[in-house]
Amino acid sequence: MRTCGIETLPYEKFSDYDEAIRFVERESPKLYVSKPFGDIDRGLSYVPGKPSDLVFKLERWRDEDKS
Repeated sequence: MRTCGIETLPYEKFSDYDEAIRFVERESPKLYVSKPFGDIDRGLSYVPGKPSDLVFKLERWRDEDKS
């Protein structure tokens, strides 16, 4: 979208759950959302009610990936 001149909100990309968790904890109380990047199911987008909800979800996804 940026290449077409459409303004976008600031964002961060993470490829590691622990890095994303540290970012959310460090930036709290700011609220962030989680959106998959690339060819991944968009149904995995997550809009938390508070930062701790996002940390919980990221920890859960991380633990599920380890199984």
